[in-house]
Amino acid sequence: MGKRRNAGEANPDGRSDNERGKLAEDLVESALKILKSRGGISGFLHVDLPGIDFLVLFASRLALPLEVKSSRTGLLKHYKRYKDRWGFYVKIDRDNPEKVANKIGHIIKRATRGFVRTYMDENPDKTEE
Repeated sequence: MGKRRNAGEANPDGRSDNERGKLAEDLVESALKILKSRGGISGFLHVDLPGIDFLVLFASRLALPLEVKSSRTGLLKHYKRYKDRWGFYVKIDRDNPEKVANKIGHIIKRATRGFVRTYMDENPDKTEE
């Protein structure tokens, strides 16, 4: 395992955590634009709230909160603090918008299965129609 860095200390690539986070968010924003152009989502909002960077919007009026991290460690910390919120990390030096769009597509598939299950659990009479 690598040496731990102190807060504010540069990453091995010379970028600060804030710079890496901004690059990751920019990459995700480009990927969300791709998904919107394909019709996979109806839109998105860059909200930058604690534990949520983007709200991914669907035509069904549902929204998926999404947190973006630039490292696996950051993602693990996110899940420890926000257990019920979706997140993923972007390899800013290796990922491109198309690859990130595919990652987000997989997250959407997993998350929307949960939407359907939750709806059916809360509305059992709807399953018999």
